[in-house]
Amino acid sequence: MVKVLKFLWWALNCGAVIATYLWGIEYILEFLDIHRHSSVFPIMKHAIDSIQKAGYSLILVDRKLLRFEDGSQIVTSILHLSSVTFAVELDFESGSNLLRDTVVPGFDCHSSKGFIQGYGLVETHKIWTRQVNSSDELDNPLFPSILVVHVVLLYRRKPQFLWFGPMNFTADVVPSSWNISLDPWTHSGAVPWFYKRPLTVDGLRIYMPVNHSKFMTDLTTSTFLECDNALAQQWKRQHGVQETRELKAKRHIFYKVISRAQVALESLSIPFWLAAGTLLGHCRQCDVISHTTDVDIGVFAEDYHPSIVAQMERMGLKLIHSFGRVNDSLELSFWYEEHGLKLDIFFFYPDPDLDVYWNGAIDAETGEKFRYDFEKFDLCWTLFLGELLVRVPCETERYIEANYGKDWRQEVKEFDWRSSPANVRKNGFWRPEEFQEVIQMFWYKEEL
Repeated sequence: MVKVLKFLWWALNCGAVIATYLWGIEYILEFLDIHRHSSVFPIMKHAIDSIQKAGYSLILVDRKLLRFEDGSQIVTSILHLSSVTFAVELDFESGSNLLRDTVVPGFDCHSSKGFIQGYGLVETHKIWTRQVNSSDELDNPLFPSILVVHVVLLYRRKPQFLWFGPMNFTADVVPSSWNISLDPWTHSGAVPWFYKRPLTVDGLRIYMPVNHSKFMTDLTTSTFLECDNALAQQWKRQHGVQETRELKAKRHIFYKVISRAQVALESLSIPFWLAAGTLLGHCRQCDVISHTTDVDIGVFAEDYHPSIVAQMERMGLKLIHSFGRVNDSLELSFWYEEHGLKLDIFFFYPDPDLDVYWNGAIDAETGEKFRYDFEKFDLCWTLFLGELLVRVPCETERYIEANYGKDWRQEVKEFDWRSSPANVRKNGFWRPEEFQEVIQMFWYKEEL
């Protein structure tokens, strides 16, 4: 027993991460179970209970706990942790007022704030800490010198998602020794609204995501990028963009088409992002481009599903063009008859030799192929037209600059997809005998 205690003391306090990892937290927790009734939990329970009395239900969002499949494992683990992360769900209107003055006896409180457009400065994270001393009967070397309760403030932002701000504490306020999991809380993020289920921990009622494995996945891809409305308004003033009935109608149509495509693609678990002119309008002016004639979105070719067309047509988007093959330059175009608007899906392929993604295009008359290269990118969330949660490339400006050049902030009304993009290059020809397969056009009514 003494040897085991000495090993744990060395591993936990000297940073022997590899040794601790190899042994596995499950085995450590199993060993610690003999200390259950003298563990840190009575003090943590008191803190959690005090916070919940402020009027909010605590939701367990701690990634080191949610990785367990069995709820009983989660309960057992909570009893022994000296640092745990919860969340509360809030409206912007009520804000964090109820938490702002929450006092947890014996704990110090630290707050982090972040700016959100339309609401100003809001609280984003709360951390309650307590130094452990001899009166706590926690002088056992297995236990840390500080207890931490971290609460993430999840704000309801539109019905479909929850927003959280960055945890921007400095190292002197929240040192690394506190063992708080920073990822993904160091950036603004968005997660789809999720169902919760109750969890009872030693008589204390908390909540956790029903599908906690999906919630964990959502957290890893949660980075949220605000559209810069201040710069957008400045751009509109400089270019004389007027608020017209036609522009309002176009926004409504774009919203409707993208939201319908979103339902179709999400039913197949296919992520997509705003691309080409639709992305340009969003990033440059937080709007649609007034003279644009179609919606552009991107999809990774590896996410292609043979039911895409069927699902899109179920949502009222009829296939009108199919160019290329699934493994080469695929582009699908759909027509929304109700409002007469085209939506293009460009499929992106990895090029391991150049470390880029590329999408292709085809001249339907000649069979000539074109290629557009983009430095590899990740996907983040944004709010399109202030209403619809969609993805965009995280490296947004770099992506747009690749397509439209360094002068992408300047308005260009004449744009030829064969020659105007900064990253376009010719990519060969389809043979005439392939045309029937790789150049397919389906025309619908007189609108086209």
